[in-house]
Amino acid sequence: MLIGRQAELRALVELVDGGKPVVLLGESGVGKTALLRAAAAASTRRAFEGGALGTLSWVPYLPLERALGRTFGAGDAAWVASEVERAVGHGLLVLDDLHWADAGTRELLRFIAGRLAFAGALRRDDPATPGLAAELERLGVVVLELDPLPADDASDLVRRLRGDLAASVVEAIARRSGGNPLLVEELAAYGRATTSLRLALEARLRHLSPAAREGFGLLALAGRPLGRELLGPGAEELEAVGVAVAREGALAARHALLAETAAARLADGERRALHARLARCVGDAGEAARHHAAAGEIVEALARALEAAAAAATPGERAEHLAVAADAARGHEAETLTLEAARALSAAGRYGAAEERLARLHSTQPAILAEALLIRARARREEDDLPSARRLLDDAAELAAGTAGDVALRARVERIELDLSTRDRDARDVERAEDVLRTAVEHGSSVALALAVRGAARFAAGHTVEGGPTYAEGYDDWAEDFEAAISRAAEEEDVELESRLREWYGTCLLKEGGPPLARPVYDEGAARTEALRLLAWHRRFRTRRAWIDLHAGRFRQTFEEAHELLAEPLDGWERFLLLYCGAQAAADLGLAAGARELLAELEQLASTGNQRLRQALWARADIELWAGRPRQALAAADRLLERFPNETSTFVRVTRGWALHELGLDPGEPQIDPPEPFHAGARPELEGLWHLHAGRAVEAAAAFGRASDGWRSRHARGELRALWAGGEALRRAGRTDEAVERLLVAEREAAAHAHEPVLVRVRRSLRLAGVRRSAARERAEGGLTGREREVLELVAQGLSNAEIARRLGTGRSTVERTIAAAAAKLGVRSRVQAAAALSRA
Repeated sequence: MLIGRQAELRALVELVDGGKPVVLLGESGVGKTALLRAAAAASTRRAFEGGALGTLSWVPYLPLERALGRTFGAGDAAWVASEVERAVGHGLLVLDDLHWADAGTRELLRFIAGRLAFAGALRRDDPATPGLAAELERLGVVVLELDPLPADDASDLVRRLRGDLAASVVEAIARRSGGNPLLVEELAAYGRATTSLRLALEARLRHLSPAAREGFGLLALAGRPLGRELLGPGAEELEAVGVAVAREGALAARHALLAETAAARLADGERRALHARLARCVGDAGEAARHHAAAGEIVEALARALEAAAAAATPGERAEHLAVAADAARGHEAETLTLEAARALSAAGRYGAAEERLARLHSTQPAILAEALLIRARARREEDDLPSARRLLDDAAELAAGTAGDVALRARVERIELDLSTRDRDARDVERAEDVLRTAVEHGSSVALALAVRGAARFAAGHTVEGGPTYAEGYDDWAEDFEAAISRAAEEEDVELESRLREWYGTCLLKEGGPPLARPVYDEGAARTEALRLLAWHRRFRTRRAWIDLHAGRFRQTFEEAHELLAEPLDGWERFLLLYCGAQAAADLGLAAGARELLAELEQLASTGNQRLRQALWARADIELWAGRPRQALAAADRLLERFPNETSTFVRVTRGWALHELGLDPGEPQIDPPEPFHAGARPELEGLWHLHAGRAVEAAAAFGRASDGWRSRHARGELRALWAGGEALRRAGRTDEAVERLLVAEREAAAHAHEPVLVRVRRSLRLAGVRRSAARERAEGGLTGREREVLELVAQGLSNAEIARRLGTGRSTVERTIAAAAAKLGVRSRVQAAAALSRA
């Protein structure tokens, strides 16, 4: 697959067709062999291709024997050259990997240069290359340097190899590979460097001189470009062999994989010595502190880390520096700094790191221990370990009861907050919230959180009134409590609390009015935390926006955002939620294979915590349903409802109803009446399915119309589904004109949102309603029709023939005939080979 080499290919073909000898010079994996073969194929000359082998570099004339298919015995170089010239004639001799060639072959090049058309390749970083390249240039051979692919071409190559990857993942692979096509292919295929590739990279580094290896070790440990004077005498060699490149007056590692490999090869003593050298050369106190710590110089590390913490401009920076200082400190100072670092990490939203830090805390002071329990409770909550979080909060309140400070009150307020933000609600929640708010005001502490707690209690009470999504009198001002709480936290410069409250408020707004109300809150939170360089909180708000966008029907945007964020360091729940959003969005876009890949990792993370398991089972049910596997969808939905019998689980009940419908089974009369406005479309959608199964198509159409109205601006997937179902119900009722009108609206909306599964179903309903359109008959290479291409693309996504039939609304035998016809046109035998051939077309 030759991408981004058109200019080089034209130059190479022009040279070989003109009889000019030429050699390509480039790093391993940069595409020299592929370019040589492409030039040979494009040339007017007949090619004779051979090459040297590293393990057989001692065999006389092996490259020539491989090219010409004959041996040369014991003749001298001049005689062999005459035989080669006679055999090649007006053709083209192609000799790859000349740096491994035997002495006889190298000598022979003196005789054939200029006498026949010749093209070869040299690996830049091989010890034999500099001398051989210089000799070839003296003989008049043109040496063309082949650089790595530019970023755009590298990204294009990734997309050609893996069309199912998000743009952010494509760009990350291209960037990490440094434009090397071999590395691009490895990372695209496996997501990591394989053992064999790492061994090849290690071999490349072993060829460096000691001075160059030391310089590259500095580059690897620094993780950024360094000046030539710091790298020392090996700097020139690093650039000459291509493992480092010049960037803005400094040198940087050619690509990340080389740097990772170099860092892993360093012995402990060598690593410490290089870190110590870096610590004394870098100007930034925080960077110097980390290198001092890695070098084992704890006194220097503590001093520079405290210096950096004092000068930190943002909470996130301060947390990072305090963590280094705490590791370097000893005795009572270590105890104090450990708690301070944990407090700062928690404020920065890095709860997992804060909990790890507190595991090193050794103290007997109740006040310190109580605050540590409070921080640990937040970390446990983030991991969906709610029983542990409750226990830790209760322990913190008890331990802090006899101490000065406000830890006991904070623990009490957070305990109520935990109950309200989960499903453990109590009829007395508003009363409890009012009581704790009065206490907070009296003590002048935790008032912002207590205000939010009252707002959440009012929100919950207002939505549990019998009769649906209305407010009980006195509870309709819950949003004012939240806004006052957020403003107070901002005034008190408590960025952690401010961020937590924004996140909580956004969730309530989503349940109340859908994505349009919630997204501005998350946008503001993302902007504020980015300005404060609170990257963990910034990622959390971006994660919540992805979740909002999923409900809003921005499926492609959700898919891209999820993949971009999944490449960054994340705490457990954030990663889980992004996997959920990415998997659901992939299913909505019709990327079944991508959805299952993300779902597999999602389910691995669902082993702890009820919320995770619930979400994973719901995702499994929904993804299986829209991939055309209703039986598996029903099994996942039933497992969820069996595991959580007391849960409403509105969405999964809708999915279960559709799975039963697709299997021809009775979904039954709806048994849910969710009070929150967010789920307003659920009951009428289930009513529509019930009526449809019973043959009451007109009633079903009316119910689906109410469902689409209920879902509108709240849950795009539900709205699209109900729009289609309403049109299909009218078609079944024989009201064709009305059906077509509604289905065309559904088609327009589904296409605008790129919701492939609904779009396929809408178009099937339109065909059944008599709408005839000219089928896409555009011919690809091999003469494939539009339908043949469509089926093979679904095969490439991993769908079975039965699943494809269900997706396209046709019979399994029709799918099998389509695949067979496409395979015959492409000259292959199996469905998998046909899909692979299509991807290369």
